[in-house]
Order: sequence, then C-alpha cells, then structure tokens
Amino acid sequence: MQRTFLALLSTLCWLFSTLPVAAAPKPKPVSKQNSRPSAAEIQAARANVRRAQSNTTLNAAQSNYDQGKYREAIAIYDQYIQGHKQDATAYAGRGNARFALGDKQGALGDFDRALQLDPKLVPVLRNRAITKVNLGDKPGAIADLRRAVQLQPQDAELHYLLGLGLYEQGDRLAAKQSLQKALGLYQAQGNTTKVQKITAILRKIPA
Repeated sequence: MQRTFLALLSTLCWLFSTLPVAAAPKPKPVSKQNSRPSAAEIQAARANVRRAQSNTTLNAAQSNYDQGKYREAIAIYDQYIQGHKQDATAYAGRGNARFALGDKQGALGDFDRALQLDPKLVPVLRNRAITKVNLGDKPGAIADLRRAVQLQPQDAELHYLLGLGLYEQGDRLAAKQSLQKALGLYQAQGNTTKVQKITAILRKIPA
C-alpha cells in the first residue's frame, strides 16, 4: 500500500473529539403546597448544580480545544480533574489536547486513565491507538482497535484501520477479513470513495 498504517492514523489525529457530556437533569420544582423541600430534594438539587457546573466547565474546555487553544483547554481540565478524579470524559478530553500539543506520553497516560474508569469508551480506544502508533507501539495500537471493533462492530472506520494495521504487520488473512467487513459496511452506507479505496487495496492482497 502506498500509505502506511502510521501515515493514515496520523491524518486522523486532528479529528479527536471529546466524548459528549450528558445534559444535567433539571431539579424538580418545589411543590407550592409545601414550600420547604425535603432533605432528599435539597441534596438532589445540589447534585444537579454540580452536574450543571461540570457540564459548563467541560464545554468550556472543549470550546478552547475546538479553537486550537490547547493549553487553555488543558488548564481547565486540570482544574476540573482535581475535583472529579473519576470522570473518564475529562481525562479523554485532556488527552486529546495534550496530543495536539505533541505531548504524546501525557496523552497516553490520560487515555489509559480514561479507559481504566470506563473500558468501553470506543473513541478513546481509537485515539489511544493513534497515540500508540505515533509512539511506535503498533501491536498495542492493533490491540486497541481489535477491542474497539468488538465493542462497536458496525463501525466501518474501525474495521478499515484495523485491516490496514494487520496488513502492515504481515497478517494478510486477518487484514483481508477486516477490510472485507469494512467494505461491506461502507457499501451499505453508500460511501463510494471508501468502497473504491478498499477494493483497490484488497486486489493487492494475495488470495
């Protein structure tokens, strides 16, 4: 193939996006018949306020990231994580910003932490695979892509990337299977550009 696994994955680096943050539920209004809320209602309202603030903070970090203000985004994530050490989304977002600044080891650490907290975050698995390729860990990248495909088997891009990685590693049979799966999914989507590209690649793989 003319483009290596590393080159293709590197082109995806700037497509990183922080996982969406769920909107905070609105607190229930206090009944007019009883102006004093219960202790449980007060606690729930406080929790909702914290969630709303959290969403605002993460949105601000993402906004800075989208504008290319990566250091500013990292500073916001740093402050947020101090009080939310179990929030996988924050580590994922900070990892994206660190990667954009060239801090690949820092990005890897953040992605590792995000996946420790939530092993099923497919976008983070993909982003960690990209990071591992850039750090020279192609087997690790392929392992992440395999896991991502297991979690999200209908994602054509994941099958495509995995197929390219396997091909470069020399596992042509597995590469062909992954690329054929990607081809079928892209055909179902009507993505003629990817269909033509994968078809051309498959022709180069010996039967």
